[in-house]
This record gives sequence, C-alpha cells and structure tokens, in this order.
Amino acid sequence: MILKSLFASGFLALLFCIFTGIFLYLTELHLPEPVTTASADSNIEIDACPKEPRRFNASTRHDGTVPILTYHRIVDESDLSSRHMVDGRVNQMIVTKEEFEKQIAFLKEEGFTSLTLPELHEFLVNKQEIPKKSVVITFDDGYKDNVIEAYPILKKYGFQAASFLIAGMITVENRPFTPEYVQYATMEELASACSVFSYHSHTFDFHHRKGASTKDEKSFLITEEADAIRKDVAKSIGVLKGESLAFAYPYGEYSPKSIRILKELGIDMAFTTEERDVSQDDHLYELPRHSIFHDTTMTKFRSIFRPHH
Repeated sequence: MILKSLFASGFLALLFCIFTGIFLYLTELHLPEPVTTASADSNIEIDACPKEPRRFNASTRHDGTVPILTYHRIVDESDLSSRHMVDGRVNQMIVTKEEFEKQIAFLKEEGFTSLTLPELHEFLVNKQEIPKKSVVITFDDGYKDNVIEAYPILKKYGFQAASFLIAGMITVENRPFTPEYVQYATMEELASACSVFSYHSHTFDFHHRKGASTKDEKSFLITEEADAIRKDVAKSIGVLKGESLAFAYPYGEYSPKSIRILKELGIDMAFTTEERDVSQDDHLYELPRHSIFHDTTMTKFRSIFRPHH
C-alpha cells in the first residue's frame, strides 16, 4: 500500500514537472522583446526632422478639404503569424506592406501630393495655396516597422509623412528587426528616415487608459490630473528638442482640459480619430483623420479620395 502511494505521488510529481516545463517553454516563446525606454533622467533627445513649408504654384487651391490618413503597424504579409492575431483575426492596426504599397501607388497614380504638417497648418490657418490633390499621411506610436517597411515605399513614391511618437518608448539600443514582436524605432532608425518623416508627440508615457471596467476605460489625457498630463506632454516635447507643432491624442480621446494643456505648452494643432476630411472650419485641436485598418479594402480606400478627383 505504501509502495503504491509512493508510486502515485512520484507519478504526479513527474507530471507536474513535465507540464511546468511545457508552460515555461511556451511562456518563454511568447515573451515580448524588452525595450529600452527613455527614463525620467535620461535626457534623451532626437531630431524631430522639421520640414520647411514648400510653396506650390501650378494647379493649386486655397480652400476645400484635405484627407489625412492614419496608419499604425506595417507588416510584410509573409511575416504574419499567430502573434498578429486577435480573436482569430489579424489585428486591425496592422496593414500589410503589400496593401500599403498598393495604396501609396494609387495616390501617386492619381497625382496626389503629400503635405507636411507645417504645410497643412499654413493651409488651415493662413489659407496657403496647396496642390488641388493633396493628402497628409500620418503614423501613430513610432513602431520600428514604420521605418523598416513603410519608409522605403514612401521614399520610392516621393511622399512625406508625419510620425507621432510615444516618446518614452524610443529605444537607444539597436536591436534586430523581428516583425512578430511589437518593437519601437531606435534613435538611429528615426534619424535614418528623416528624408520622409517628421516626428511629433503622442505623449511620453501617457498612452494608456484606465477605468473601473473595460467598458468604462478612458485615456490618461482625460482621467489624470492636469499637472501630470502637462508634465508628461512637456517631457515628450523635450525629447523632440522642443518640437511642438502637432500632437495626436492617444485613442483619439480628449477633453477641454486636454486642449487647454496643449495650448499652454505651445502646441499648435492636435489630431483625433474622427473619420472625415479636414477643412479650414475645423477647430485646430480637433482635427479629423481617416484610420486605415487591416480590413480597409482598395475600394474603401479609393472612396476616401472620390471627392478629390
């Protein structure tokens, strides 16, 4: 009887060890790559790559609307894996590199010019002349794949873009590109893409939400005290060497308090996630953008530009 008990105990212990080993192995496989973030006392600074507004002459306009596009991650279709899935479907924030190039090629073929943010600001505030077919291309968060995958395509077609960085996630240490992980661009990578990108604030470390339940969650720009928000956004501007032309609200969420703080910090305009073109009638701190998702078909993408043909 004692031998049977010992055997049973030993067998259960063996099973426990086996399953524990399997769990640890799978856990290790799914650990996200660690990133080096800018700490409070690191004094990290990057070149925001500011662009001087161009002056356009032929076939221009000084009014009307401009579509602003928003992207997040750009991933090669061949690199998609289970890590990119949410509830059995590809994460909506991912646009494949192949679809991205089709979209950018379409804009080129249709004769669109991509405006920089200073050019957009001049158009909105001073009714500066812009090309009749104008578009603004933006990216949120500052992912490494924006530089690795999107930058060469934008450069190939001669387009400019603005990247709103979560400044505290900028990495100092260079790491290999591994598209299955969420990775943020390094200082060196951001600098290498200056011919296309300019960089702006998407907070320092306030790209979070909280609430009593998932349904009740709201952005830190709404839930946190004004002083904390002010310090975080000011810190992000410091990382960008004082660049304060534009800001993108995390999750598109904001309040009168958020707007007041941005104004106090000298930010000139801010972007939401409202789905429509921008016009000179829009409030400068409530500018809309068209979000481009994984399921944005070419038919839907073309429809954004139908009024501009």
